[in-house]
Amino acid sequence: MPAMANITVKDSDGTTDRVFTALSPSGGDGSSALWRFEDMTRVPGHRITAEIKTMWNGPKTARRAVFSLRAPIVQATSVAGVNAKVGEIRMENGNWIIPQDAPSTFIAGTVALGANLMASALIKSAIADGFAPT
Repeated sequence: MPAMANITVKDSDGTTDRVFTALSPSGGDGSSALWRFEDMTRVPGHRITAEIKTMWNGPKTARRAVFSLRAPIVQATSVAGVNAKVGEIRMENGNWIIPQDAPSTFIAGTVALGANLMASALIKSAIADGFAPT
């Protein structure tokens, strides 16, 4: 069973490291382990999050892993320094939802981060072992 830890991945430029900070380990079957990219230019509710949860299938003959990523799309409001969430890029279990009014650079960066998180040693270990990090 993997241990909860921060995950460092490359951004879309292939050289910049982005650290997803371990926020909460899994509490057991069906409970998600949670990470957040601590981008200090955004308020916590507007930061990218990733999670994985694992559980048995119905007859308990296989383990199931569900990985998800949420990346809020924000834009400036008429109040200086205040941004509003206007949408969200989401990926859950391999299914991506990409709003077409999001900036191309944000889409590219989010897709790179999500794909690189899926390829990280910790996420691969959780999927292979069938247990989310605790």
